[in-house]
Amino acid sequence: MAKFCTNCGNELDDRAVLCPKCGISQNQQVETNNNSSKNSMSVAGFILSFIFPLLGLIFSIIGLNKSKQTNTGRGLSIAGIIISSVIMVISTIIISVSIVSVNDAIQKAQEQANSYNDYDYNDYYYNDYDYNNYE
Repeated sequence: MAKFCTNCGNELDDRAVLCPKCGISQNQQVETNNNSSKNSMSVAGFILSFIFPLLGLIFSIIGLNKSKQTNTGRGLSIAGIIISSVIMVISTIIISVSIVSVNDAIQKAQEQANSYNDYDYNDYYYNDYDYNNYE
């Protein structure tokens, strides 16, 4: 039975490991075609990186490790890791700025409340009315 190169179509000897015309390994392509399992962890990690960045990061790292076995999903895993990391850094910055802003607003409100407490309303009302001249 004749064997043909899967890359260039050149007729090969049945025992040939490499194509003499294009140099592509014939055994490696057969293994890759037989190992057609999908890397669902990389897909899940990529999708979760937009919604739940921490879970997306975890799933993407697992997907990247699994991509070494399945030869699929490496790009999605790397994209999931990058997107998750960027979103987590941006979220941390936004939360930090929000906490500082709220703290400043609370301090200003307390200072304003303290300035009202320093003012004695009794002195204001009682000093305006002269009780000695009332007849």
